[in-house]
Amino acid sequence: MEVPRIPSIPKGPFIRFVCFPTFIGCLLFVALPGLRSSLPWLGRPAPALPEAKPSFLVSIKARNANVQEVLRTFAGQIGAKLSLDPSIRGRLSIQVRQSELTDVMNDLCQVYSCEWSHSNHVLTVSKSEAQAQP
Repeated sequence: MEVPRIPSIPKGPFIRFVCFPTFIGCLLFVALPGLRSSLPWLGRPAPALPEAKPSFLVSIKARNANVQEVLRTFAGQIGAKLSLDPSIRGRLSIQVRQSELTDVMNDLCQVYSCEWSHSNHVLTVSKSEAQAQP
């Protein structure tokens, strides 16, 4: 299969319509003299975007559930192992549907005075430093 070639671009103003039979669609090329000088950003590489962190969505509906079981459920939904401080105990009723893990964990840790992190496929939940000290 031959790759279609884009026609050479003339120096003066032009309009050219090109269809590529191997692709679905056509392109319209338009150029005006002095366009590059009037648009100084034209031809520069795009600025680097910050590296996006993966987004994890979690869902659960539970009444009077053990917080440790809820955290195990979240870890399972994102494909991670759970490293849990055994001192984190309690019961809760919760209903979240397709919510960001970050938001849900921040809310839970605010209520249960804990800190959390997710790295290398491990969801770690531990008592916060302020609560750990006597």
